Amino acid sequence: MFTVLIVIFSGCKKDTTSSGNPSAYLQPTLKDTLLVLPSQIQTEITTLTNQGDYTLAATLETLEEYASFINVWSSGLTGAFLITPSICPGYSVKNNSDGSTSYSYTFNGLGVTLTFYNSSGDSWWKYYADSAGYSKELYYIDNKGTSGTIDWYNSESIKSQSTVLSLSETWSISNNTTSATFNFYNNDGSLTQTFSSTSTSSKSGTLLVTGQNNNTGPLVKQWSFTWTSTGTGSYIEYDPTGTTIISQGSWL
Repeated sequence: MFTVLIVIFSGCKKDTTSSGNPSAYLQPTLKDTLLVLPSQIQTEITTLTNQGDYTLAATLETLEEYASFINVWSSGLTGAFLITPSICPGYSVKNNSDGSTSYSYTFNGLGVTLTFYNSSGDSWWKYYADSAGYSKELYYIDNKGTSGTIDWYNSESIKSQSTVLSLSETWSISNNTTSATFNFYNNDGSLTQTFSSTSTSSKSGTLLVTGQNNNTGPLVKQWSFTWTSTGTGSYIEYDPTGTTIISQGSWL
């Protein structure tokens, strides 16, 4: 995915097509979807390590790694939309009947179109390869303020007629709580792992991790975490069947 972004950016070039109004364009921000952990959890990892409780310390490190993983993917897609009309001045522009605006670029003979829509309560962005004989979606973000969707598509074969998701996220905000579900997919479009999380404004939250075993079969429970705003919490680790508990406990 990041390779595609680099290629698009490096291949952007100025041309003589008509230009629109770059100041009207807004880059998406996804900060509301981040899973935020209280700082006491990192402090507890250090304390447990110093005390020689490496097993529990490793469990909390697993929670931090999952949270970081989610945050990187959630915010990382905004990098696709750094290629704004103001950065890449060579583009053609089209105002669409649905109120959106399409900015079209050319790089290495491949046409790419960014379509952007912004209205009260709803904004969305879509990147897609758009050349003679095919049109394939690459990335999509929809932000309604209190809910939204993020989609990354498998771009291994841009000219393929099939459109297969690589990652999808849905999120919503209610009563200062952000609920999000991340789905990761295999190359064939089958679901391989899911992260279901809640995160409050006070930094309490939950995380349930389900996934395939060795990229095959149905999704099963792998980890479950719950924590408070002060950093206390509990965890459950499941065996490969997702039905038997390997270990469970609490911290702080």
